Amino acid sequence: MRFAVVLVLLLLVGCGSSPEPPSPPDPDPLPVPVTGPEPDRVTDDKEIEETLPKLPGNPSLTEKVLHEIRVETVSNAEFMARTSADCEGGKVSTEPNAITKCHVTYDDVTVPWRVTVDSGGDTALTVFYSTAPLKGLLLARAVHGSFWNGHQKDHEDLRCGDIPEISLVELGNDTGYRCQYAQRGPDGSLVRENVEVHLGDRGRVEFHVPMP
Repeated sequence: MRFAVVLVLLLLVGCGSSPEPPSPPDPDPLPVPVTGPEPDRVTDDKEIEETLPKLPGNPSLTEKVLHEIRVETVSNAEFMARTSADCEGGKVSTEPNAITKCHVTYDDVTVPWRVTVDSGGDTALTVFYSTAPLKGLLLARAVHGSFWNGHQKDHEDLRCGDIPEISLVELGNDTGYRCQYAQRGPDGSLVRENVEVHLGDRGRVEFHVPMP
């Protein structure tokens, strides 16, 4: 009887155990090494403003908006370039709840913006408004520079995939491009991990670990 009990216990233990699934293989090295910070990266909006025509002493709403979205477009791109800006209809509507579509052209790539007037009107002393980019600029140099700045201290062999020199992409989503860092495993070998390249809702480069 004692022997039968031992057999049952052994069977129960054997049925309850299962081998762990194998770990996924490490990704192959991506083709573009990121070996240092990007020169000429812009980190101060004042530096951008100095390259643009100065606003007049009492600027109109349209002049203020066009100046503002030009500065933010270059700030998001992180590198200086030729820019121009305009709005549909030639000006920003000051009517309450009005939405005007404006554009900033950055090195021949046009970025659409939405300007929303929350309150105001032609006779209002103060007009409250907000701006939002509808798409964003993705520059390979900006991706490489941001990746280096954010990962070089704790990781090694930083790399990215092939990213176009400049492109217009959706905001708040995975761009489809990847960067990669490596860490030393317990045996001293390099263990690689890919991260997704995103543009945030305002057009800044972000890196996200892929969801399992």
